[in-house]
Amino acid sequence: MDYDLANKNDGQSATKAFPSYKKDYVGSKRYLQTVSDLKIAMTKITKVCAKASDDFNSINLEEVLTLFQKIGFNDSYYVYFAKKKNWIIVSDDSDFTNSNVPEVGLKILTY
Repeated sequence: MDYDLANKNDGQSATKAFPSYKKDYVGSKRYLQTVSDLKIAMTKITKVCAKASDDFNSINLEEVLTLFQKIGFNDSYYVYFAKKKNWIIVSDDSDFTNSNVPEVGLKILTY
């Protein structure tokens, strides 16, 4: 996300600040600051979240795949896992909007 933000311009130039993600952005001062900020945020977030094993070896793959076409495998798996654990999903991912995730018996908060 920060890579995309870093490459937005004011419309005056078509030149991107970081043309290549791996060659130009990764390792840059901006990248390193973003990583540092994310480490701090993740440390704070994990202090208030429940950590749990996903028990991937025992998933019901058919149930995971029910939303696969609309939101992709990973997001479909998150819905399955949260539903299994009776958790709430909090996300800014547009895949989790009502139009993409029909009523599945799970609370999803988006912004």
